[in-house]
Amino acid sequence: MSTYQGYQRVTSDPMLAVLILMAMLCLSGVYCAPNNKHLEKRTILVQQKMDLDTLKCEPKLTVVPLEEALEFHDALADHDFFPKVVAVHRCIESCSFCGNSAMGMPVGKCMSLEKEKRPFLASYIKDSQRIFQEVLVEEHKACACLHKENPQS
Repeated sequence: MSTYQGYQRVTSDPMLAVLILMAMLCLSGVYCAPNNKHLEKRTILVQQKMDLDTLKCEPKLTVVPLEEALEFHDALADHDFFPKVVAVHRCIESCSFCGNSAMGMPVGKCMSLEKEKRPFLASYIKDSQRIFQEVLVEEHKACACLHKENPQS
């Protein structure tokens, strides 16, 4: 039997031809069933997506220097006051994700929708006396994903 006749006999059975083709592809490394390394990498990708999903666009507690809330003419600015920082809720772009988490593609920014001034108390010493002063610090009450502007328009 010639090689050509053997080839004709194998190719006449389509199922056998498919099996031979799959075996050749698998042996050549082009296509194989997922191995452990492939599954590990897929697990990492799934975890990355889940991590992005947890980064909701919402006010998050963050540290803000009281100094940034002081006015130019504020008496507190001329003294060594404390506390130096306070904790307020803010919409923080670097701690939020607005986009397609499956693709890891951002499509917007987490921006504040509603703000209010929250009072904090600071104190300093003047003429051997403790002085207290209220300082109003901006706090974000609501955030939303706002789509980025198209730079070409």
